[in-house]
Amino acid sequence: MPFKEYDETKCKKTCEDLLFECNTACVDSYIKTDPGDVPGRLSCVNECKTSNEKCNSECDFLFKPTGEENLQGDYKGYALDVGSLEFRDLNKDIDKHRSFRCRFDPSPGVLDDTPITTKYFRVRAKYNYLIENSVQINVEQSLVSPGTPQESLVRTALDHSFEDPDLLYAIAYVESGLRHCCQAGYGGPGSTCNPSDQKSCTGDKIINSGTSIGVMQVRYYAQDPDLQKRIQDEVRARERKLCGEETIFDFDCNAKLGIDILREKYNEYKNGCTSTYIWRNRDDSEIKKTYPTFLDGCGNGVTSSGVRYDSYREWDAAVRGYNGWGRSSNFDVDYVEKVLNTYEQIKNGQIQDENQIRDYFASRTGSGMISDDSLDQDIQPTTQTSTITEVTGTYDQNNKEVTISWPKSEFAGVTDYQVIRSISNTGHDIICNVNSDNRNEYSCTNKIQPNEVSLIITYEVLSNAPNQQYTEGRTDVSTY
Repeated sequence: MPFKEYDETKCKKTCEDLLFECNTACVDSYIKTDPGDVPGRLSCVNECKTSNEKCNSECDFLFKPTGEENLQGDYKGYALDVGSLEFRDLNKDIDKHRSFRCRFDPSPGVLDDTPITTKYFRVRAKYNYLIENSVQINVEQSLVSPGTPQESLVRTALDHSFEDPDLLYAIAYVESGLRHCCQAGYGGPGSTCNPSDQKSCTGDKIINSGTSIGVMQVRYYAQDPDLQKRIQDEVRARERKLCGEETIFDFDCNAKLGIDILREKYNEYKNGCTSTYIWRNRDDSEIKKTYPTFLDGCGNGVTSSGVRYDSYREWDAAVRGYNGWGRSSNFDVDYVEKVLNTYEQIKNGQIQDENQIRDYFASRTGSGMISDDSLDQDIQPTTQTSTITEVTGTYDQNNKEVTISWPKSEFAGVTDYQVIRSISNTGHDIICNVNSDNRNEYSCTNKIQPNEVSLIITYEVLSNAPNQQYTEGRTDVSTY
């Protein structure tokens, strides 16, 4: 078999490659199975680091002489060329093991100038191997019946690493009663819907509230034609990002849209409605004109049990934002409490006591998911994309910091910049808000926490002006 020269540098390069593969496996597996288990993910990465240190130590051992061998210097190594045609042909039918011979012909020079001399040669092996082991798996019955809306909804949430599938279940229960398609035409709120097993339906067979449709009651219609076009353009953009060939009229795509909107509301409102850009600039005349419903709801919204809208935080605030922050008949002022009470009776995709939540079955009142600005105003923020501004990011390995930099926006009227970070499929975080003061360059720093593990972090810079939101650019920063 052919052999090739193999030195310490090549040996340690394999250690680096294995470390990368190990870290990738840790990140991917925990994001898909349990994204909230940060200690477990960090423990996995630490094991990769330990294995890498052992690998490098083995490389040192392979080439460094010991004892009396030190007199002759470092060893020269050779490796079996496992990529050669000869090797692959020999091992195409391998079942147990193979033996190899490596012949060498020393030159007279090894004797130096003395009649008797001592020289050493040795064989130390470093190789890749695969261990296979049979394990017994106990298959238990699913918590919900195969093919039911509950199972489909929970599976979609798990497939997209949604933080809490039971919360999504609770929202769907309150919004649509877990129904998507009806066997006959559906006449709107209050009408009878005999559920159909179909996962895709159009026209009057999809359950709707007049403005919102499907199992997650995603907004799709409006009385004003221009507003409806804007709404449906936004839905189609989400469909292209999330659903492939499917649309809002397909059960799984409808669920994905609901997840995406709910995550968006969480990132926007997790610190409360009073922490938003709109509320902080509520005295601006354009803000007052554009967002009267949101401002009124954030300042004066109260449920029938006395809970104030501005007290909502984290996922409670996201749920409020999912229905909208208004307090007129178009909205359901008790929506959050309905969802939370339903959520309390759901565990691992299974309702514990349906008698406790039967009153919440498809009980959401109002027009469903509507915008936070007044429907009478029909004013929506416009979005433009700049192709001029370059966003750059640099990672400081020693301080575990990412610095994001960008030049002044080319658009007029920009009041502030917002830097948003996303890691794989785990959602988005607002890193910083920077006020515009006509500087030529801006920057902000993101401290990477010790328990955060990521191969690539994506940052976006948004610049904001009244009624406008410009996406200035994005950059990917590797932290490995």
